[in-house]
Amino acid sequence: APAPALLPSLLRDYSSLPVLHGVALSATVWCLLLLPALALSPISRSYRALPAPARTEWISRIVSNLHAVLLTASAFVAVFLHHDWLCRAVLMAGAGYFVYDTALVLINLRTISMPAQTLFHHFFLLAVTFFVLDRPLILRVWATGAFVSEGSTPFVNLRWFASFRYHDSPLYIAAGVAMTLSFFVFRILYFPYLSYYVLQADRLAAVLERPQALRYGFVGGAATMLLYVLNCYWFYLMCRGIAKILGGKKRGAKQGKGAGAEKAGK
Repeated sequence: APAPALLPSLLRDYSSLPVLHGVALSATVWCLLLLPALALSPISRSYRALPAPARTEWISRIVSNLHAVLLTASAFVAVFLHHDWLCRAVLMAGAGYFVYDTALVLINLRTISMPAQTLFHHFFLLAVTFFVLDRPLILRVWATGAFVSEGSTPFVNLRWFASFRYHDSPLYIAAGVAMTLSFFVFRILYFPYLSYYVLQADRLAAVLERPQALRYGFVGGAATMLLYVLNCYWFYLMCRGIAKILGGKKRGAKQGKGAGAEKAGK
């Protein structure tokens, strides 16, 4: 079969798997993707200069970028182009990634960046994902839509990669600005719109007829608020970091002018 027709067929077969089987298969694939990342990373001079613990995080962030691009695109198609069957496949694939990455963080707990925040983020998303799988469509659509926010992840990783060789260059500042802007779009602006989109009357009607409607509403509302507060906190840290960098550049420029004036006076 042609590739365009084969991919939807494979995804449909994958989406019909039992949850644990689908998540385990996904986690295995993400683990295997470490191998090409490991093989290609030595091409980079920055990678070769890193100590062994940092090399592990470098490789994991390459897989993280691949996950973010694939899951963001798939989640967008599933939610906003109304391919509802794809939601289950996206959720199992995403859960598998977070299982793999959680194990990676736990193994490298002392050397990985922000392990506590990363583990909280992963455990939270895993709990939500397992809760919504095989429940009413509106819950799967909301959880799948949340994966679109992973679109900011490549920019976060870009800044991390740039920090090794370009920390004192304009490229590093540009990477920080791109990271902050993408985070603002995908995680601050996007989530209120996602809530509005999911809670439209035609999607909500089927759930309101169920006796579990109150429980679903409580879980969905609490999860949305908690995730949004976490995103706002991270966005605050990003803004503070950019302000610190830009403030340091301005102070350095003023000090340079002052020193020049002092020499001229002498």
